[in-house]
Amino acid sequence: RKMGTPKDLASRIRAGIHYCVLAAMDDGDCWVEHEELLDRANTLLVMDTLDPGFLSSVSRAGAWTHAAFLALIALNLVAGFQALGSLLAVGAMMLPAISARLWTQDITGMIVIAALIGVAGAYGGLLGSFYLGLPSGPLIILACGIFYLVSLVAGPAGGLLRTLTPRSHLEG
Repeated sequence: RKMGTPKDLASRIRAGIHYCVLAAMDDGDCWVEHEELLDRANTLLVMDTLDPGFLSSVSRAGAWTHAAFLALIALNLVAGFQALGSLLAVGAMMLPAISARLWTQDITGMIVIAALIGVAGAYGGLLGSFYLGLPSGPLIILACGIFYLVSLVAGPAGGLLRTLTPRSHLEG
């Protein structure tokens, strides 16, 4: 659905049901009742945000957290669409987060690192735009992309160098 596919497209619904059947088979089920299969497919095809039930089970502020998260995403995308355009706005939101994931597995650290990469990418892109006379939006994404490539190679929590260096048996 996030790729522009209509909710009621038959191939999308078939793919959702097919996925649910395969998931049931992976769970060892030989038979799934019609109602349960429809419930599973409906959950899969309708759920496109954070799970408010999970949030309310771990915190009293679950509903407020869910609403704040959606408001921040909407605000970020609207501001990004105005400043950068649709594809560049998504890139500016995703590249710092993906890069941060390669540096740490701690969620607090990821948030801090993603924010720093986002600010550094924006600053670097704006400086490049000023001095090179090129559009700022693509240069901001290019700067964030460079951070991603560096993270992909050197990130201690998932970079290529980490996967190539031998570790002792019990080391993660």
